[in-house]
Amino acid sequence: MRKAILLLSTYFSVCLFVTGQNAVFEVTSKISVSKTDSFDYASNHLDSLNYLIDKNLRDSLEKVTFKNDFSTSSLENFFGEKGLVNAWRVCIADDSLRKMAMVLRKTAAFLNRNPSRFNYLKNEINGDTNYKNIVFLKRTWWADSLRFNFDSLGNSSSFKTFGINPSDLKKSIIEDMKTEAAAPQFVESIVISGSSIPKKIVANSGYTLYKIIPKGNAGPSLFTPFWAKIDEIRTYIDLDLEQKFGLPIISHSAKYDVYKIVLKEGKTALVFESEVAQTTENEYKTTGGAIQSLVLDRSKWTSPELVKDLEIFPSSIK
Repeated sequence: MRKAILLLSTYFSVCLFVTGQNAVFEVTSKISVSKTDSFDYASNHLDSLNYLIDKNLRDSLEKVTFKNDFSTSSLENFFGEKGLVNAWRVCIADDSLRKMAMVLRKTAAFLNRNPSRFNYLKNEINGDTNYKNIVFLKRTWWADSLRFNFDSLGNSSSFKTFGINPSDLKKSIIEDMKTEAAAPQFVESIVISGSSIPKKIVANSGYTLYKIIPKGNAGPSLFTPFWAKIDEIRTYIDLDLEQKFGLPIISHSAKYDVYKIVLKEGKTALVFESEVAQTTENEYKTTGGAIQSLVLDRSKWTSPELVKDLEIFPSSIK
């Protein structure tokens, strides 16, 4: 085996055929490699394969599987595109996806921007039992693309709602909301999150409301007033959930955890229901339309609790 310091400029053409898929991915590219790393390169396919394994893989199962997957397939893309081996590792539990060029490229792009999400992604694919991994990955790429294009700082600084004007409401409604609110100075800004006149609901102890949070993220803050009934959330799971609830881009996700709050024993509270207003965030828009439940004094309610057996996994991408 030759050992050398390499200065290579090599043209490759590769056709990657995907078993069970009606597609052929054809790629023609030029790779210029200048390395001080020494290894046995493409004059021998096996040398290249062993190099990739030794450099990137530690787990024995991964090594064997990678060698089986690519023993007769082109390795060009693994040398030319950052992160493809890690993308393959994420998909290792899915015999089909881990061999698809498009899947590896898009997953690598996601991991390059979100390296801390490697374990989350891998665990989700490992844990799938409903053959919905491709839906999960597509929604992951979609949510990441939205953040990259419309909220790259991840702070929702340009998020705006186009709801009802508080001055158009009866004075009694605003007064009821301010009487209930722990922070009455914020009532007007909460009102404009809805497009309809808030409907007053008298809630008694045990009344329960819910909120969706991107899976794996920290739970709701102690002060957020924006909640919903569980039936309202379920109604829109596969009907443009993010659109109907007017979610900020930072809150878009492939899957969602569900948290609940319960009105404490011996307490009564006023809950105000309104239709979620349309929103914009840079050039990204949501339609609104779901019914939200506004909780104005969280001290009357229990702390948010994760509902472990209730996960929201939409199948749609708007």
